[in-house]
Amino acid sequence: MNRLTNTLASALCALAASLLVAACGGGDATAPPAPGSGGTPPVVTPDTTPPTVSIFNNAGAAMVTGPVTFSFVFSEDVGSSFDVTDVVVIGGTASTLTKVSATQYTLVVTPAANAVGSLDVSIAAGKFSDLAGNGNTGPKAATLAYNTVGAGGGGGGGGGSGALITFDEAVAVQLTDFGTNGAPPVITTDPAGGTNKVLKIFKYKLPAPGSEQWAGVTISTIHGANPATNAGSILALPFSATAKTMTIRIYSPAAGVRVRMKVEDASNNGVSVETDAITTTSNAWETLAFNFANPGLSPPVGGGATSPLDITKTYNRLSVFMDFGIGNGGSGPLPADRIYYIDDITFVVAAGGGGGSGASAPTTAPATVIPSGALTIYSDAAQVTGFNPHPDWGQAPPVTYSEVTIASNKSLKYGFMAPALYEGLDWAANPVDVSAKTKLHVDFWSPDITSVKVSIISAGAENAVTQAVTAGSWNSVDIDLSLYTVPNKSAIIQIKLEPGTAGTLYVDNIYFWGGAGASCGTMAPTCAPSTVIPSGALTIYSDAAQVTGFNPHPDWGQAPPVTYSEVTIASNKSLKYGFMAPALYEGLDWAANPVDVSAKTKLHVDFWSPDITSVKVSIISAGAETAVTQALTVGSWNSVDIDLSLYTAPNKSAIIQIKLEPGTGGTLYVDNIYFWGSAGGGGGAGVLTFSSGFAVGNRTVEGGEFGGFSGSNQDGFNCSGGPAFCGSGGAFTDTVTAAASSFFYYYQTPSPATALYMGIFELAPGVVGGLSATANTSGIQISGQTSIKFTLGENNEYFISGTNNFAVDLTLGKLYMVGGNACHIQLRTIVTPTAAASTAYTVPLSTFSVVQDCAVAGVTTNSALAASPISQVSFQGVGGTIALTAGGRTSGANLTVPTGSPAVYPTTLAITGGITFQ
Repeated sequence: MNRLTNTLASALCALAASLLVAACGGGDATAPPAPGSGGTPPVVTPDTTPPTVSIFNNAGAAMVTGPVTFSFVFSEDVGSSFDVTDVVVIGGTASTLTKVSATQYTLVVTPAANAVGSLDVSIAAGKFSDLAGNGNTGPKAATLAYNTVGAGGGGGGGGGSGALITFDEAVAVQLTDFGTNGAPPVITTDPAGGTNKVLKIFKYKLPAPGSEQWAGVTISTIHGANPATNAGSILALPFSATAKTMTIRIYSPAAGVRVRMKVEDASNNGVSVETDAITTTSNAWETLAFNFANPGLSPPVGGGATSPLDITKTYNRLSVFMDFGIGNGGSGPLPADRIYYIDDITFVVAAGGGGGSGASAPTTAPATVIPSGALTIYSDAAQVTGFNPHPDWGQAPPVTYSEVTIASNKSLKYGFMAPALYEGLDWAANPVDVSAKTKLHVDFWSPDITSVKVSIISAGAENAVTQAVTAGSWNSVDIDLSLYTVPNKSAIIQIKLEPGTAGTLYVDNIYFWGGAGASCGTMAPTCAPSTVIPSGALTIYSDAAQVTGFNPHPDWGQAPPVTYSEVTIASNKSLKYGFMAPALYEGLDWAANPVDVSAKTKLHVDFWSPDITSVKVSIISAGAETAVTQALTVGSWNSVDIDLSLYTAPNKSAIIQIKLEPGTGGTLYVDNIYFWGSAGGGGGAGVLTFSSGFAVGNRTVEGGEFGGFSGSNQDGFNCSGGPAFCGSGGAFTDTVTAAASSFFYYYQTPSPATALYMGIFELAPGVVGGLSATANTSGIQISGQTSIKFTLGENNEYFISGTNNFAVDLTLGKLYMVGGNACHIQLRTIVTPTAAASTAYTVPLSTFSVVQDCAVAGVTTNSALAASPISQVSFQGVGGTIALTAGGRTSGANLTVPTGSPAVYPTTLAITGGITFQ
C-alpha cells in the first residue's frame, strides 16, 4: 500500500483542530466521540480504571556513577494528586520534583557518595489518582546499581573503596549461618568501643564435634524493587579487569587465623570463586584484603583450589568463613571456642580513570556500515553458514564467551585468562574464497586489551597480523590481505584472535571486502559503484552529499583543458573527466571551506576507466601536498582506500583540494570521495532530531508537515465522513511544551470492516506537501544512529482487539525513476504495543526491512540509510485483507471491538512529543 503521500489531502477531514481538541480530549489515546443522530451525544461510561505509572531513567548503563533523572510517565492526567512525598528513595537523595506535563514528572536522584550500592525508587499503591478519583494500584519501582567511589573528583587520581555493608544500614541485613553450633551470628556494638554496629560470629570447639571446618555465614541485604525475590543476595559486585579486590575489617581473638571469602551467583551456585586472607593481630581491628584474581591460598585446604574469577559472570551472594579448614572434619580441632567481629565489607575500586569515568563495557554499537559486496563472516544481521564463534580449542583455562546486545546490536564478548590467550572463530564445513578481496575488517572494543593478533586460516596454513587496540573505544580495523602470505585465500575456514594480555574483548562486524568491482561496460560504466559510505565519514563528493563550496572543475590553466561533465549512471551521479597529454591533471576544490581530516585514517575514492591504468591522488592544504599512486583495473569500478599516514606534507586539519593525475590520456569516472576511519570515540553517534513536537497549522516545531490518513472497504478506502468517521486533534506548542505536545488521529466504522488502513505521518524539518516527484527531498541523514525513539498510544478497543500491531514506515528522500514514475525507497517494521497508554518505544533500525526498493539491485536497510536521508516517518494501523507485513510480523487494526451507542469500531493512534534517531 504505497499511497500515503498521494492521498493525504483527501484523507484528512475538514475539521478544525481546535474544535477536535475540545471534543476528543486533547490528544489522549482514547476512543473518539461516536457519531450520533440529530446531535445526540454518545453514551458515556463512568471512568473506573485506575491510573498507572511507568518509571524510566536516563542512565543508559547498568552501573551509574552520579545523579540520575527518573521520569514518571502516567497513563492519564493525575491532576495535583502526585508530589515528591509519594516517591520513596533508598540509597540516594531526591531533589525537587518537576512537572513536565499532566502525565509526566521528573526527579533527579543523587546516589550516596563514595559508596557502591543500590538506588531504589518506588511508588506505593494509593499515592496518586486520576481526575475521576481512581487511585493507583501498585507498587511500582525501579532499581539501579551505583558506584560513586572517586566520582566527581576530576582529574584521575588514586582509586578508592565503596562500602557494601557496614552493619549500620537503615534497612535490615540478612544473616544465614551454616556449619555452626551454639549461638547464631548477630549484629551488635563495636567491642573496641563506640556506637557503630558490627557483626559477631561464633565458632566452637565444644560441645563435640564442634563447628564444621566450613562453618560460616552468608551476609545479604534488603535491596531492589522486590526485596523478597532478592533474599540471600547482595547487589551484583562490579568486578572488572582492574577491580578484583574486596576488604573486611576484622577483630580476631588470635593472629594467624585463616579467613575465607566466597562470592557466587545467587541463582546458580555453580558460578563461584573463593579466596583467603590471614589475620596478623589479636583483639584489635585490622583490614584484610581478599584478591579474587588469586583464588584460594597455597597450601590449599578445605577442598583445595577454587574456580577462577570470571568477570563476565554475576556474583551477588557473599559468605565469610572464620578459621577456614579447622574444626570438625578439618585439619584439626579448634584450640578453643572463638568469637570474631567483622565490619565494613568493601569493594575496592582500581586507581586512575579520571574520577571513575573509565568504562568496562561499551554502551554504543560500532558505527560500521558493511559495504555492498562484502563477504560477511559475522555481523548483527548475517553470519557465514556454519559459523561457530566459540569452538573448543582446548584452552586451559577456557575462554569465556557470550553474545551480548549493546544498543540494540549484537556483538561477541570474550574473556581471556593467562596462559590461554587465544580464541577461534570457525566455519570449517563451508570454506570461503576471499582471493578477490583486498581487506579483512573487524571491530574491536576492550577496557584493558591494547593489541590483538589476527590470523586467517586455511587447512594447515596461517599467519598473524598484529593490530593495536585503543581501550574504551570501538576500533574499526581494516587489515590488508596482502599481509597474509601463508594461507590459501581461496579456502579460508577460521580466524584466530590472540590478545596480548588477559582481559575482555568485544568483537563485531567481521567481513572480507574491497577489490575491483564486477565488470560493467567497455567504453563507459553501465553500473554504479557499490560503495556504502560509512557512518561518520566526511564526504567531499557523493551522489547524495557534497562538501560546502565544492567545485569539481576549477580552472587550473591546463592546456589542452580537461573536459568535464556530471553524468548519471544507473540512477547514480558521477564525475566524468577527459584527459589529453600533456595536461594530465585535474583539481577538486573547496578552498573556502577547509576540512579537518586529522582524526580520520583513510581517503576513499571510486574510479572507473576504459583506458587509464593508474592515477596519482594528492591531498592539498595551503601550499603543501603529497601524492600517492593507485593502480586501476580498467572496465570495473575500483574501490580505493588510501592510508592517510602516506600523506606527510599537507596540514590535515585544513585540507582544501584533491588533485588527480592519470598516468596517460583517457577517460576517468570518479565517485564517492570521502575521508573516513578512526579508532572510535567510545561515545557512539549523537541524537538526531526528526521532530521535537507538534505546533499549530499542521507543522512540527521544526516546520515539517504532519497529518493523518485513513480509509476502508466501507468508504472506498478514502475517509469521506460517511459511512465511516475520521478526525484528529492534539495539544500544540505554545500552549504546552514541545515534549508534552501531541497529535492523534482516529478512524472508525459503524460495522466491522474487512480491510482498513489509518495512520499518522510526519515529514522531515521544513518539508511540506509530501515528497518531491522531480528531485531529491531533504531529510535527516543517519550517521551511526541505530534506533528510532517515539512515544505512541492506542485507544483501548484497538489495544485489546488481538490485532493491535502497528507499522512504522521510513520513507527515504532520494528520488528514483521507475518506468517513468517517481519512487522513494521505503523501510518498514511492525511493532507490538506494550500498553494502550502513551508509551515510549525504542525500535532498532536493524529490525526494519526494505518494502519498496525502487528497482535498486541489492538494496539493504543499511545501504539505503547510508545513501539517502529519511524524509517521512509514518505510524499505521492497517488490518484485514490489506494488513502489512515485515520481519515476520503483521500489522492490524480494530475490526472486532465496538464501543458507544450506536456502536462503532474505532482505531486511534496518538503521538506525544518528538521523534529522534540515536
